[in-house]
Amino acid sequence: MILKEFELNLPYASDKEKVIEMIKANGMTLLGKNKDESIEWKWIRREFALQTRCVTAMFERLFNKYKIAGGRKILIECVDVIRNDNIINYSGVYVVQLKFNFLNFILLSDYEKKVNSFQILKEGVEKVATYKGWDSAPFSSVFNEMTENNYLNEWTWSKPVKSPNKESVAQVICHHEVNKMNIFMEVMGSKGQSLGRSLLLTDQPHEFAYAKHLGKVTWEDNEIVSLINKQEDEKWSLNIRKL
Repeated sequence: MILKEFELNLPYASDKEKVIEMIKANGMTLLGKNKDESIEWKWIRREFALQTRCVTAMFERLFNKYKIAGGRKILIECVDVIRNDNIINYSGVYVVQLKFNFLNFILLSDYEKKVNSFQILKEGVEKVATYKGWDSAPFSSVFNEMTENNYLNEWTWSKPVKSPNKESVAQVICHHEVNKMNIFMEVMGSKGQSLGRSLLLTDQPHEFAYAKHLGKVTWEDNEIVSLINKQEDEKWSLNIRKL
């Protein structure tokens, strides 16, 4: 199997009601919750998954394929009370529990949430790797790169696409944050110089929400370039003269 998936999960809390009341009292908006539904634990779990995805997705993007016996994913359960101190493998998913305080986490700034998510991801991955006797170098290399980049998860999604007159090149840039995914169109001149970038759209910070938008980049003419979604029923356009 190829180890390629990493996730932080919030399966339970001994003080669920306290967490729910704090969220209500502070008027916090939960990204994954429908507006008309009451706040339940499933929505808080969803919020945690969304807010930590920028860090786990960055690790997955930078992590090279690592072939191991019987493992494809590491799932780190973030809990206030550890009920199982063992590392268990469920059908290729290594599950480890680590002590975690969600009440503290939810009040952090976005940057602090990145740091906190990184720390618990690192602790969980290293614990599983040590338990299984895996080479630590592939993991350490990625963690070092993440800190060097200050946890900035930004990447080029599309290959550069030339305009019909060959004078401009466009590409899509994805900027993954704690509370959102920003998708930009960047345009460069024929010599590779940046002419600027423009925000096309914003969606929830999880690929289940934003991946559907990433279909193809096409030039309408020499001045207008568009991102078309996978279903080809929606598009976002940029006039490069407005950069």
